[in-house]
Amino acid sequence: MANQGSSSGSSSQVIVPHFSGEGYSLWSLKMETVLISRDLWKLVEKGYDEDEADEHKLNENIKKNAKALCLIQQRLDDKTLIRISQTRNAKKAWDILKKEYQGCTKSSAAKLYAYRQQFETIRMKNGDTIQDYVSKVLTLAHHIRTLGEDLPDQSVVGKILRSLTPKFRHVVSSIIEAKDLTTLTVDELSGSLKGHEGRLDMENDQVEVKAFHIKGEASSSSYNVNTRRGRGRGGFRGRSRGRGRGHVSEQKDT
Repeated sequence: MANQGSSSGSSSQVIVPHFSGEGYSLWSLKMETVLISRDLWKLVEKGYDEDEADEHKLNENIKKNAKALCLIQQRLDDKTLIRISQTRNAKKAWDILKKEYQGCTKSSAAKLYAYRQQFETIRMKNGDTIQDYVSKVLTLAHHIRTLGEDLPDQSVVGKILRSLTPKFRHVVSSIIEAKDLTTLTVDELSGSLKGHEGRLDMENDQVEVKAFHIKGEASSSSYNVNTRRGRGRGGFRGRSRGRGRGHVSEQKDT
């Protein structure tokens, strides 16, 4: 029974992401998910009324606030924790971190411009796999959304379709003709492209194997031809020498 209790307790533990001042946008995304899983995100996002007349409701909010603040503080390094050390309010702590590490309005606008430009100009490289490239596009999309700009999935889908390497041209045409791009998700698109990529890789492997066999057969054929030529030249020289020596001998006898 004790083991079962221990197992149950460990399975309910939440892994809080560590934050040391770098990569705030991804950390905040993970942290938001943790808080949602504990039914604490609404309180962190909106705050709570500290003058609530309903004592029971106020006590519940105080407990939730303490739990949320504990989760936020739990994996901050010392220098980051100092930033929020003067507040006991989870929403205020969250807002301080957001302002400090996401940046002010002017800084956010500059970051948004940079991410937007990268999103518009990024192209798939010949060495990229579909998974690699889709991950790059999604990372830029996440940064843009974190900074407050609405970027629909359809825009991300369109971006991916427009920026693939030429070898995917035929499958892109097929997807555009067969799919409803207004409802096509990034995951569905990625799955279709990965399937096509797998078939291309198999075809390339077969071509390479065939080329290897052809090259081997050509080398073998060339070797056989050269061998026959060598034997022919050797036989001819041998016969010539024989006839020459015989002719000279006959002249001497006469």
